[in-house]
Amino acid sequence: MKYFDFVISEVYGLRIEELINARKENGKVIGAFCVYVPEEIILSLDRICVGLCAGAEIGKAVILFVLPIYLNLIK
Repeated sequence: MKYFDFVISEVYGLRIEELINARKENGKVIGAFCVYVPEEIILSLDRICVGLCAGAEIGKAVILFVLPIYLNLIK
């Protein structure tokens, strides 16, 4: 149970640290809604995939404000 408690308590902290370190090493981080692009495509390009929705309503207003602007670029 200790391992589970650790994973849940650090689910955001460790992932953010991982993303920051990847960016420092010139890695590319791509945010995506799972319904728009399969994670396998991003991983095959040697990029890091970050889910934007994850079933949470946090940030939804901001994401929906920005996302439609860029949808015209991928038609």
